[in-house]
Amino acid sequence: MRIITDEIATAMNRFWDSATDVANAAMAVSKQINQGNPDELYMLGLFHNVGVPMMMQRFENYPDVQLQAYASEAGHINVIENELINTSHQVIGFYIAKAWKLPEATREVIRVHHSIGRIGPSRDERSEAIKRQLFILKMAEHISGLYRVLGDQEVDHEWSRLSQDVLAYFGLSEYEFEDVAGSVHEMGIGAHSYFM
Repeated sequence: MRIITDEIATAMNRFWDSATDVANAAMAVSKQINQGNPDELYMLGLFHNVGVPMMMQRFENYPDVQLQAYASEAGHINVIENELINTSHQVIGFYIAKAWKLPEATREVIRVHHSIGRIGPSRDERSEAIKRQLFILKMAEHISGLYRVLGDQEVDHEWSRLSQDVLAYFGLSEYEFEDVAGSVHEMGIGAHSYFM
C-alpha cells in the first residue's frame, strides 16, 4: 500500500470533483434531451472512472500514464493504458462496480466507456440501453471538460473521434449540442476553475 502524499491527495480531490461534475452533467443532459433515467445516469457519471483511484494507489506512474492516454490524438485512452501498465481503469472499474452490485447496464458501460469503436445498430433492448447511457456519458464527459481535468489537454481527442456517432444517435446537430452544453454550464456544472 502506498503512502498518500500531498500530490496523490490533490489528484484524488481533483478526481472526485470531476466525477461529481460528470455525474451532474449526465443527469442534466438526460433531462435536457429527454433520454434515459437521470438518476441512473448520475450514478454512472459518478462511478464511471472508479478504477482511477485504484490505479493511482497501485501504479506510482499512473498520473503520467493517464496524461499520455488523454494526449493520444487517436482518442483511445484504454489502448495507451493497456500498453503502458497492462490493464486499464475501465477494467478495474468494472470489477469494482460488480463487487458493489451496481446495475448490469452501468457495469457494462464502465467496462467499455473508452473502448468504443464504430457503433452499429443495437441487437436488443439491453444493448440499446447500454448505448444510450454510454453516449450520454460521453456528452457529459465532454461538457464537463474531463479531458482538461484528468488529461490536462486542450482538445478532447476522444470526443473528436466519437461526436458524430453520438450526436447522430440522438438526432442532434452540433448547434443543438452546443445549446445543451450551454444550458448545463449555466447550471454551474463544469464551472470549476479548471474549466474554460
